[in-house]
Amino acid sequence: MKKSETILQKDVSELKTDVSELKTDVSELKTTVNDILFAVNKLSENFEQRFDNVEQDLSSVKQDLNDFKSTVNNQMVTKDYLDRKLTELRGVNKLTTLLQKKKIISPIEAKMVLSI
Repeated sequence: MKKSETILQKDVSELKTDVSELKTDVSELKTTVNDILFAVNKLSENFEQRFDNVEQDLSSVKQDLNDFKSTVNNQMVTKDYLDRKLTELRGVNKLTTLLQKKKIISPIEAKMVLSI
């Protein structure tokens, strides 16, 4: 065998070793990438669950707020209602004052009427 053939065989052998090492490195990289993808997928699932929980909580808060709004609207008095009641109260005040001036009712009776 010639010296150049021996060198070529040695080079080919080294190349085979290098290729084999590259295959091993690629295989390890594939494993690492798969591990990372698994972790990202798991994290994504966890975030999805948390977002679902937040959406449910917000929906519940929204419903509670709508219920509260409805309750407030049902219990709230209008300006017209307050104006009518104030007018009635003024009328009662005038009537009791008039009746008291005409000595039809006593001051104590006037106070009793106004306290109703």
